[in-house]
Amino acid sequence: VHDSMARFRAVGVWNYTMLTLAEHERVLYVGAREHIFALDPNDISRQLRPQ
Repeated sequence: VHDSMARFRAVGVWNYTMLTLAEHERVLYVGAREHIFALDPNDISRQLRPQ
């Protein structure tokens, strides 16, 4: 399992509360206090759109 796990974090951002996978768009949306991130679900270190 550890080989397929990854961690996402952004400097100065906390309280991540929402995850939504938009399969048809191939985007993982991550919500945090005052931030929304659009990530590549195959590589969450890669942001697809600026926050």
